[in-house]
Amino acid sequence: MATCSADGGDDLKLSSVFEKAWNLFDEIEDSSEATNSPSLQASMERAYKLLVDCTNMVNSLSLFSKNEHLDEISTQDLKYLLLPAFLGELSLKQTSIERHENVSAAKIYFKDFYTRCKLYEIIEEDFLKECTDKKTNARLLRDKKVQRYKDKKMIETRIKHMKMRLKEDPEALDEGDMRNFHLDYIKMWIYSTVDNLDSIESELEILKHMDGMRTGRIKPNPPPPDIKPLKPILITRDMIKNQVFGPGYRNLPTMTDEEYFQKELAEGKIVTDYEGGTGQTGERPPKEESDSDDGNDEEKLKKKRDWDDWKDTHRRGEGNKERHG
Repeated sequence: MATCSADGGDDLKLSSVFEKAWNLFDEIEDSSEATNSPSLQASMERAYKLLVDCTNMVNSLSLFSKNEHLDEISTQDLKYLLLPAFLGELSLKQTSIERHENVSAAKIYFKDFYTRCKLYEIIEEDFLKECTDKKTNARLLRDKKVQRYKDKKMIETRIKHMKMRLKEDPEALDEGDMRNFHLDYIKMWIYSTVDNLDSIESELEILKHMDGMRTGRIKPNPPPPDIKPLKPILITRDMIKNQVFGPGYRNLPTMTDEEYFQKELAEGKIVTDYEGGTGQTGERPPKEESDSDDGNDEEKLKKKRDWDDWKDTHRRGEGNKERHG
């Protein structure tokens, strides 16, 4: 088997180099560091170089052929189909070179990986064609996307379980278990590749537009017409009072009881001194007629007695001719 020189010039077999690259790739994927952190970027650079070395060895050994079927690929060689997927993922995350170049390289890697998986019929449906075909019904596309997400989660669960078994007792797994493990890993990355290619197309359009604006090939949109700036509204306590006790609330008091009393008193409408003979108005209160004055007037007294006698002998309303029976 072909060998390569990596990490200090040590001659390593393809399987050893790939295993080292895969472990480093998993550490990068599981890292909680920021993507642009120097240490994580350095790890990406090392993993990228190892994966490129593995790709060169795979090509020199001619491990894969367009004329062979999936069943003809040995179990130990299945994992090398992941090489372009890993290289595409690292290309998206690296910041050492210009962004447009990284995204374009990632697109090439992901398409190569997807094409190989389609060639070997690892996937039953052409997911990528469904995503790019404008004739595809939007609702159907969304439903299939949800189904892909569910399938991916199920595969991730199986992979996690297999990793635990490999860690506990690698010898307990037979060739069939390892083949299913590698096929699950490839299927999981097929789903990730479809999502990545979809986002890459959108990002390339944005990068192309930004590059056109930078070089002057695309003119920026004209500024919008002048719009009068909105003046800030200052709300004061008086404004709030006027809104609450405005014309719509005419029945609400506008002064206190004390204020109203002083106003009426100043206008001479209230008498405060009766015993002194004069009030605030300067006028004497009208003299009430006493019963003794009535008693001195014999004629008035007689009429009053006659009226009382008449009321004693007649019912109320008898003098009304319209109601007289």
